[in-house]
Amino acid sequence: MAEASNSHGYWQLQRNSQWHIVSDAINRALAIVIEAQSELPMAHIWGLGETASNDGQFFPTTRHGEAMNLINAKYGIDPGIKAYTHVSDQFGPFASQKIPATVNEAPFILDGLLTTDAGRKIK
Repeated sequence: MAEASNSHGYWQLQRNSQWHIVSDAINRALAIVIEAQSELPMAHIWGLGETASNDGQFFPTTRHGEAMNLINAKYGIDPGIKAYTHVSDQFGPFASQKIPATVNEAPFILDGLLTTDAGRKIK
């Protein structure tokens, strides 16, 4: 990202991401985008926005964190984090959260459905 920007360096973007980008703001922004997308005629070709899918995506990190003594059956001892994303049948991600790579994803299924307006439309 820093290489794509002429006006902001790596450290400025790092600071902004740590202090100004929070999950609540991202989820509110996603809700606005998903609401606008659901109004488009093409979105109704894919679905009505009443069903969803969710999955965790593992991203490796360079340093060991607090849970470096824990071993994940799928990823071993490699350090990393999961981005757990909920996607509607209109192919719009309506909720995203980061979770530790060493935990099961099942407890996080309801979080995205219950904490967003788009998630509450899911049947």
